[in-house]
Amino acid sequence: MSSLELTYRSFITRISDTGKKDLLFTAMRHALLMLTAFLMLAFVFISLEAIFELSTTLRKIIFFGFISAFAATAGMILLSFFSKIGKLNANDSISRYAKKIGSSYPEIKDNLLNAIQLYTYTNRADHIFSNDLAAETINRFNENTRSIDFKNSVTFKKNNRLVILFVSALILFNALLFTFPNTFLAAANRIVNYNFTFVDNSLGIAFDIKPGNVEISKGESLEVTALIKFHDPNYTTEEITFHTKEVTNDGIEISENEEKIQAAGTNEFKTTIKNINSQTIYWFEYRGVKSSTYTVTITNRPVIKSVKITVYPPAYTKLPSRTIDGNEITTIAGSTIYVEVDASDDLSRSIIQFAGATAPVTMEITGKTARGSFVAVSNGTFSVNVIKDFNGKELSATNPKEFTLRVFPDQFPVISILEPDNNDLNVQGKRELLVRSRVTDDFGFTKMRIGYKTVSSKFGPTDKDYRYSDIPVKNTDATGLEVPYVWNLSSLNLGSEDVVEYFVEVYDNDGFSGPKMSRSEVRRLIYPSLESLFKKTEKTKEEIESSMKSAMEDAMELKQELDELKDKMEKNPEEMGLNDPKKNEEMQQKLENIQNSLNTTQQKMEELMKELQQNSQLSKETLDKYMELQKMFQKIDSKELRDALKKLQDAMKNMNKDQLKEAMKNFKFDEENFKKSLEKTMELLNKIMNEQKMGELTQKLDDITKKQDALKEETKATDKNDKNALNDQSKKQEDVKNNMQDFQKQMKELSENFKKSGDQQMSKEMQKMLEEIMKKMLEQKMQNSKQNLEQGNKDQSQKQQEEISKDLNDLNQQMQDMLQSMMDKESSKMMEKMQEFLDRLKEMSKKQQELMDESENFDKSTDPKDFQDNKMQQDKLQNELSNLTEEMMSMAQQMGMSPMMSKNLGDAFNEMQKASDQLSKKDGKNANKSQGNAKESLDKAAEKMAQMCQNGKPGNGKKPGMGLQQLLEQLQQMIAKQQQLNNQMQGMSPNGNQGKLSQEQMAQMQRLAMEQQQIKDGVNQLNEEFKKQQESEGKKLLGNLDQVQKDMQEIIKDLQENNVTPETKKRQEKILSRMLDFQLSTREKDFEQKRESRPGKNFDRSSPPEIVISKPNIINGINQDALELQKENYTEDYEILIQKYLEKIRSINR
Repeated sequence: MSSLELTYRSFITRISDTGKKDLLFTAMRHALLMLTAFLMLAFVFISLEAIFELSTTLRKIIFFGFISAFAATAGMILLSFFSKIGKLNANDSISRYAKKIGSSYPEIKDNLLNAIQLYTYTNRADHIFSNDLAAETINRFNENTRSIDFKNSVTFKKNNRLVILFVSALILFNALLFTFPNTFLAAANRIVNYNFTFVDNSLGIAFDIKPGNVEISKGESLEVTALIKFHDPNYTTEEITFHTKEVTNDGIEISENEEKIQAAGTNEFKTTIKNINSQTIYWFEYRGVKSSTYTVTITNRPVIKSVKITVYPPAYTKLPSRTIDGNEITTIAGSTIYVEVDASDDLSRSIIQFAGATAPVTMEITGKTARGSFVAVSNGTFSVNVIKDFNGKELSATNPKEFTLRVFPDQFPVISILEPDNNDLNVQGKRELLVRSRVTDDFGFTKMRIGYKTVSSKFGPTDKDYRYSDIPVKNTDATGLEVPYVWNLSSLNLGSEDVVEYFVEVYDNDGFSGPKMSRSEVRRLIYPSLESLFKKTEKTKEEIESSMKSAMEDAMELKQELDELKDKMEKNPEEMGLNDPKKNEEMQQKLENIQNSLNTTQQKMEELMKELQQNSQLSKETLDKYMELQKMFQKIDSKELRDALKKLQDAMKNMNKDQLKEAMKNFKFDEENFKKSLEKTMELLNKIMNEQKMGELTQKLDDITKKQDALKEETKATDKNDKNALNDQSKKQEDVKNNMQDFQKQMKELSENFKKSGDQQMSKEMQKMLEEIMKKMLEQKMQNSKQNLEQGNKDQSQKQQEEISKDLNDLNQQMQDMLQSMMDKESSKMMEKMQEFLDRLKEMSKKQQELMDESENFDKSTDPKDFQDNKMQQDKLQNELSNLTEEMMSMAQQMGMSPMMSKNLGDAFNEMQKASDQLSKKDGKNANKSQGNAKESLDKAAEKMAQMCQNGKPGNGKKPGMGLQQLLEQLQQMIAKQQQLNNQMQGMSPNGNQGKLSQEQMAQMQRLAMEQQQIKDGVNQLNEEFKKQQESEGKKLLGNLDQVQKDMQEIIKDLQENNVTPETKKRQEKILSRMLDFQLSTREKDFEQKRESRPGKNFDRSSPPEIVISKPNIINGINQDALELQKENYTEDYEILIQKYLEKIRSINR
């Protein structure tokens, strides 16, 4: 920027500042003029009020006119000021103020204006001046005027006279006000309080009269209310005068009355003008001040005296009807609004008119009464009017009534799935699933159903659309329910890697617009493959091993650092060793890591156990091993170790020297023992998992064999010309082949696991079996069978299926033998261990006898050294017994160790302790007696152990995965198959005459006979397993399946003879009932719950009862439901489940 431009900008700034000062002084001058003028105007108005005592209307006009004029004038002054400020830098304004400044200073004159114009010319393209000459002129002028303050050209002297005028007027105004307060000050007060009429210039009075001007019918009465307002809020009165004047239609006065009215409330007065037959004028008066006058006009138009509105909600809501007070109606959509109108005259018609609607609702007329109704659909307003016919002219009511209608819709029901509580549920091994849903609605429900479809399947087809099953709902009028439903998963025919989506939907009972449906979130059932289960459990096992190793490494490092810290503290007792904050923090972190690793290990072990249990129902042997695994881990994660770690952590946090010394003293970590315990724990964990996998694979091969046998029989019974049936069997053969491929793959993985865990024999046996499968060429045979079925070569396929079934049955037997061999090997090891325990018990008994013989002659004269030697030997023997007992207790479940044996061992230990104490006191007689008691208890324990060894194998010899729970699951499958068979039989008409059956019917009966035979064989096998279970566990089952097998044989006979009678069908139902009875009684027995004896009856497998959370118009619904449920004869399993849910709901609603 050039020096010339800077000089110019300096001129502009100085001129602008001068302009601002000038504008400010001008605005002040205008404000003084305005204030003086309005002060004089106020004086004029007050004088007028003082002289003439203007009406309230004129006072109101003066008050608001004065305020409005004052505000408008002030606004114009401000607007003018800010408008000119905004234009101050314009060329015209600059030139004007430059000229004004020049006229104020003789030495400047026009030079300032010339300099500005000269600069402006130099910026034009056509200028003829020399730039240098112009710059020199402007700079010289600037130097000459630098000391002059342009703002001094503006002075306030012009405003002095205005200030004097305003102050004089203000003084005069106030002098008049306060000199004549009863005149001028009172007049000013009346103008400000323009609504009041004043008495004695001090009491302002105003009236609020209701109803004002009205029209009524002849002979009616009118209630009038007056509320008096006083200028003084503390002023009250108890009495006023009420005036009435009757006049004719021409205005001729008939009569005038007045009466004193007493207050009904604070300054509130009420009266009634009765039996009005002519036009009446009325007003109120107090202390000479009258209210406005109002007219009551007599009309021939009808008047609505009352409107009664009754709301009738839809019947399905079961809500009571109600009468509406006021003009606002709130109700549910579909309600009937019933309107009853009472009028002053006989009516010709009456209508209900809705806002925005063209056609009104016409009401029924009976004299002076009208009745009508409509259905509430949406929000809106409506009016009720009545009409009478007067000399051929329709006159409507003077006071039509308006109402507001608010309609709320019937809400959608709300549904959520409470159980199962996870979105992706593993249903491997499950035959049924409890689905518990919570539903709420404002008025109730009509139905519920579960929707499902297979969205992914490795071998079978998927569903395009959802399938549905109805869920029974008993309490349809409840507004909140928890509905349980036992979903039979058997009908889904789930296979490896199948995924099913499902949801629950509910329909409400909307009887007006139709039931509305809501749907829960979509969840999934997943049937994982054995391969995926193996991978998952293997991963969990690796995480357990990793967390345990991490704990050991951290513990070793911590122990080393603590040893170093201990050495430092011994050399320098004042040295805490933890002065380094970073070191202290690192050690605390290690402590926390150890605890976290131990916690993670425990959590992972529980997860693993849960997975194994969920996937295949753990056998007793596997469960025993898991308990042993837990005990091994508890030796690593002992309470002593936890306490020591906690004390160390507290000491480090508190920086307490004594506390730290004590904590280090108590912290003992044996690296070698920890490693051994870790190795032993992982070895046992691997063994548990391998046994479990072996049991699962055995079961899988058994299932494959059964499927192939069933397919063989189905193919045999199929007509070779039935292409659809043969194609269906071809697909089933493909499924069996795929399952067999999976089985081989998993067998190979398990063989590797056995090899890694050191069980070379099992690994070789499994490899041998895999070679046998390859040698039999099972896959190729299955493929050929599939192709022959597709091509319609039934006979050829049947031959191949015979070979496949034979090969599979051979392999299945080998697998069962291999599993049994593994279990026998485990049993043999256990027998060796039990024999070792027996030998040690006998040896201890022998040593105890020797000690007892030594102490037999002890008395007071015996050498104290003999007492001491005997005591030392007794303590040593007691320690041996303690170690033995600990070992035995860790294997108690596997051995089947009785509580009595535990008691004998405990008694022996206690008696040894007594003997030791008595020997310390040199009490030989009692010490000898205690030693004898200890020997007796050891002998009893040894005797029981000997009996266990003589009885043979420990435990019950069941295979992994073949416990009672799995037997019950297999029984459930048999029940489902029997139910399907019964359903097929229902479609067959009873026939005792073979000659009337078609070939197709006879073939169907033979097929059903084969299916019944398969079910009978399965039941027979299960019955034997249950009996073995009963014998091995010493439990008595509540019934057996012998009679069921006999009944099944009778049905097979009827079917084979083509003789299905009503008796046959009854026998089938009886079979199903007995199977359900047996399942229920066995399940109850297994739960070991005491039951009340009930007479035998048939049970249907049904869902638990629904729980009512809320009912309409029932306050204590939950407690009522509890009482109702107790009256029902549900099984105890369900009763316990019901009570748990009721307790949970009560806790939520407290």
